[in-house]
Amino acid sequence: MAGTEERERYQFSLTETLEEATQQGEAQDMELKRNREVLSGLQKEVDELRVQISATKKLIFNKTQLLVKEQGTQTQLRKDIEIQNRRCEAILKRLRCQLNKAQSNHRQLTDDICWLEKEAEEMSTVLIVDLFHSDCLQYNACLHKRVKTAAAVIGERKYTRVYIMLQAHDRIYASSPKDTTVAQLQELIQLNENTRILKHSSVAASLYCFKQAVDELDQSTVLVLTSTPRIAELQAYQNRLFTALYTFEYAAVFDECTASGAETPTSAHIEEQVAIFLRQLPALKGEMSVLRSSLISDCFSHGFTTRTGGISYIPTLSSLNLFSSSYRRDPKAVVAENLRRLGLHAGFDPEKFHLVKTDHASDVWVMGKPPPKGYDGIVTNQVGVVIAAPGADCMPLLFTDPVAKVIGVAHAGWKGTLMGIAMATVSAMVTEFGSTVTDVVAVIGPSVGPCCFSLDKESAESFHTIHPSCVRARGSAKPYVDIRLATRILLQQGGVLPHHIQDDTVTDRPNLTLCTACHPHSFFSHVRDGSNFGTQIGFLWIKESNTGPL
Repeated sequence: MAGTEERERYQFSLTETLEEATQQGEAQDMELKRNREVLSGLQKEVDELRVQISATKKLIFNKTQLLVKEQGTQTQLRKDIEIQNRRCEAILKRLRCQLNKAQSNHRQLTDDICWLEKEAEEMSTVLIVDLFHSDCLQYNACLHKRVKTAAAVIGERKYTRVYIMLQAHDRIYASSPKDTTVAQLQELIQLNENTRILKHSSVAASLYCFKQAVDELDQSTVLVLTSTPRIAELQAYQNRLFTALYTFEYAAVFDECTASGAETPTSAHIEEQVAIFLRQLPALKGEMSVLRSSLISDCFSHGFTTRTGGISYIPTLSSLNLFSSSYRRDPKAVVAENLRRLGLHAGFDPEKFHLVKTDHASDVWVMGKPPPKGYDGIVTNQVGVVIAAPGADCMPLLFTDPVAKVIGVAHAGWKGTLMGIAMATVSAMVTEFGSTVTDVVAVIGPSVGPCCFSLDKESAESFHTIHPSCVRARGSAKPYVDIRLATRILLQQGGVLPHHIQDDTVTDRPNLTLCTACHPHSFFSHVRDGSNFGTQIGFLWIKESNTGPL
């Protein structure tokens, strides 16, 4: 019994031990499995590391090869740079030499240019030798000295032309072998092959003849050899017979002579002498011709000048030019003579003549009030006062009110037209002198037509805004513009009656609104002739009594 129990306890113990062993084995198997899985993962990581190490080794190898190659390239590049540097230094050295040579040549060229400019200036200078010295106590001795001095001056420089100004009684040919002064004068003439003699009855005549010659040469720089007392006198003649376009220089080289002490002529005397001389000149390009409108009442006198009947001789100013500008060659004295002749022809006093001071704007001078600095219109009710507007493509406009006896004139270019100068003049007649718009008559004088006048597109569009018919060839770069039609439309819009306006659209009256550019024999034209153009005018005044047209 006891043995059985012992055996059972032994078996039970053995069973427990076996179960524990089994459990331990299973636990060890599980641990072993986990270890295998860990080892497997580690193996994979090792394999991946091997791959990465292999790739890294390959990359390092490639980088090493590239670095070696780049080092070789850099070495070659350094060599190339050194070679190029040496070449550049050689080129720079050559360039420095060439630059130094060029600078030397430039200095020489500059010197040559200065010399040529000086030569050109000398060659473009016209010389006047003023031997004119009346009332001299020692005339022959003075003339002898002056000729000698002038010869020295002429021998130093080259001149386009030399003009020797003598008195009318001076002899240029010797009457006997003892006449040494005349012999010296002949030698003076022979110093320059282009020497000319100015030997006229007056200084005015001599200088006018000189001006004609200078204008023909297209020269404007003048050197005058004279004496100190004569400078003021000659300058006074210069102011009357020349414009600011000419440059005069006076050299007092004849002061060693003794004069009689005669007084220097006054400016008024010189002005009179010039006027007397100019009155003797014949009219050029035929007789004077003035255009008149039948639309203007007989209680007014008026006209539009043409270019004939004056004394202006410059081709683009010939002949009845009525405006003097510092930029043109026609002087004040010539324009004054042209105006005097026009006054004789038309029946007005030039002393009562008033020309607008053009500003290409819309200011109007009301006579009786202080005038603006610049104005393109004049209005008045004063009898016998002549008012006028210039034109040389721009429109000279004449306005009359036969009811209120009021007149106005206006200068209307394309700018003034757009700014409203025409209606500004009419409005001044209404507000200042009581005119009624419907009584006002307007005449558009000779001016450039749409056949010849073009503007830039932007400016042309402003005329198209007034009326499409004012612009032709609108799509072109320079459309043609009808400033006369624009003026008519603006006047009509302002209340002026259509049948009170005379222009080139009127068919039942003679056409006065001729194209200035198309009629070179009748009118001056800026468009056609350029900057040295002449000027015609439209003039108007109120008659003292209604005696009919002139």
